[in-house]
Amino acid sequence: MADIPEEERKNIVSAIIHVGNRNFTALTDDFISLGFLKPDVDKSIVAPISERVLGPIVTGGGGANGIRRIVKDDVTFQQVTQDLLKAQSEVAFTIPPFIALLARAIAILEGLALQANPNYKIVMEAYPFVTRKLLQDDAQYTKKLLREVMFDKEGRIQVQRLTVLMNQALNIVDRESDKFIDLDSIP
Repeated sequence: MADIPEEERKNIVSAIIHVGNRNFTALTDDFISLGFLKPDVDKSIVAPISERVLGPIVTGGGGANGIRRIVKDDVTFQQVTQDLLKAQSEVAFTIPPFIALLARAIAILEGLALQANPNYKIVMEAYPFVTRKLLQDDAQYTKKLLREVMFDKEGRIQVQRLTVLMNQALNIVDRESDKFIDLDSIP
């Protein structure tokens, strides 16, 4: 059993949003905040490594089936393992104990769900919660994350993303999609 403090929960939500935005530079700061990386890490090398290692998994689906599809069709399990080992040799990282416990619990729960529904995608099921948190929470960090999702680099609102967020908040999610989180495609 693990208690995840509020600050770590905020950092996890931030990391999910940055993965959804494919903002691997900001994800580096999340990894530091969560304790995966040391604060003095060379950030310029972490983002490309994160994109290389997480990119195929991120676009492959929101659950074990998506990862299995990638491993089977696009990337072998051996290649994924080699990428992780290479990443470890390029940048020293650790897995905080609360993350290891959380990952284990999620893996067990997902395994049970996959037995009932082989197409179950845990991320797609959890994403409406994250979306509602973004839309309802008045905390400064969630407002900042919401701005990152809603506005492009020029400061223009992305109307399609607003529609996607509203659909997700109402639990209208494309559970058949092969993508992990697609903020730019209306289900």
